Amino acid sequence: PGVRAPGGGPTARLGQEGEAVLFLQPKETEYANVLGDLGVNFCAASVPAMLDVLEGGLHGRVSTPSDARTYERAPHLHPAAQKLQRKLHSEVSEDKELSALAKDAFRSHVRSYATFPSDLKHIFHVKRLHLGHVASAFGLKEAPGLIGKSATRERLTAAKEKVRKDGLVAKREAKDKRKRIQGVKMAPNKARRGVSVGGSN
Repeated sequence: PGVRAPGGGPTARLGQEGEAVLFLQPKETEYANVLGDLGVNFCAASVPAMLDVLEGGLHGRVSTPSDARTYERAPHLHPAAQKLQRKLHSEVSEDKELSALAKDAFRSHVRSYATFPSDLKHIFHVKRLHLGHVASAFGLKEAPGLIGKSATRERLTAAKEKVRKDGLVAKREAKDKRKRIQGVKMAPNKARRGVSVGGSN
């Protein structure tokens, strides 16, 4: 009734059961209660446990209880999270296309907070976002301006324009080819009528 689990649609169609992973910021965990009241069952996952198995993690070891508590509060301090973040920043900063896509994704993510219904604004409010942290999650070293042209839309527009221009060129070439063929067919007829074709008098 007016509330849906983002990303859950493709996992449960036509009344069927499905599973989805939902990432919430600490200030957004109340949303789990909202979905729970609607019959969505949750199983909390351990962030340190997920990070432990990533490449660059604890090299086969698991977090100690003390470390786990630290990483649960601040997962960005986990060795695997730091390695993953460095790699993400490196890949995005060195690839112009990836950087443009990351900026588009950042803007879309932030703007999506305006689409939540009023009864959920106290959970999902754009002013509660740390834009620098959000940018970092997309591999950006700083938050881009929210006002800007979409690189994705510009590429689509350019692709459409290229298709249009290629179509015009193909039409001109086809027209020229028909003219050349027509000229070749007319040449023998002119020769039979005593008209000199392609030579001097």
